Amino acid sequence: MNIEKILEFQSLDNEIRKLEQQLANSPDQKAIEGLQKLVKETQTTSANLEKEAENSVNEYQKMQKSSQDAIATMNNLAAKKEQSLSEEEYAACVKQLNNIAGFLANIEKRIMQIADKVNAILSEYENAKQNYNHAKQKHSMHKNNLLALQQQILPQIEQLSSKLATLESGLDQTFLKKYKAKRADRIFPVVVPMRDNSCGGCMMELPMAQIEKLKKDGFLECESCHRIIYLK
Repeated sequence: MNIEKILEFQSLDNEIRKLEQQLANSPDQKAIEGLQKLVKETQTTSANLEKEAENSVNEYQKMQKSSQDAIATMNNLAAKKEQSLSEEEYAACVKQLNNIAGFLANIEKRIMQIADKVNAILSEYENAKQNYNHAKQKHSMHKNNLLALQQQILPQIEQLSSKLATLESGLDQTFLKKYKAKRADRIFPVVVPMRDNSCGGCMMELPMAQIEKLKKDGFLECESCHRIIYLK
C-alpha cells in the first residue's frame, strides 16, 4: 500500500472533519439546539397546563353543583324548621343545618383554592407563551447566522470531498473499508506512525513481537487504541 497516498487521503479527510466540526460546534448551532429543546419543553408545559386547567374547571363546576344542592337542602330544612316540630325533630333539623353550613364553608374554601390555582395556571401559561415567542424570534436570528456560515463552509467541504473521492479510487478497498469503519467509531487520526517503539496515537509501547510484525507487514493495528500504525 502507498503510505503517501493514504496520508494524503487522511489529511484531506481531516480538513473536512475540521470544517464539519466548525459547523456542528458553531455558537449559532448550539443556540438552535438549545432553543429547539426549549420549544419542545414549552409545548409540553402548555399541554400539561391546558389539561390541568380543564381538570380545575371541571372540579369547579362540580363544587358549584354541590353548593347549589346544599343550599336547596338548607332552604328546605329552614322552611321545615318553621313548622310545628317535636323537640327531637327540631334538634335534628338544626344539626343537619349546621352540617350543611360546614359543608358549604368547605366548598367555598375549595372553590377559592381552585380559583387561585386557575389564576396561577393562566399566569404560567402566559409565561410559557412569551418564552415560546421569544425562542422563535431568537431561533430565526441564529438560523440566518448558521445559513451564512453554511454558505461559506459547505462549498469548501464539497470541493475537498471531490478530491477525496478521486483519491479513494486509487486506494486499497479493503484498507479503505477498515479506515471508514474506524472513522465512524470516532477514531481519528486513523493512521499513525510508530514513535520510539510506541503507537503514535495513544503512545502505548509496543511489544517486541508486534514491532517485528510491523516491520514485516508495514502496518499493524494498535491493541490499545485500534489505530493503524505504520513505519515511517
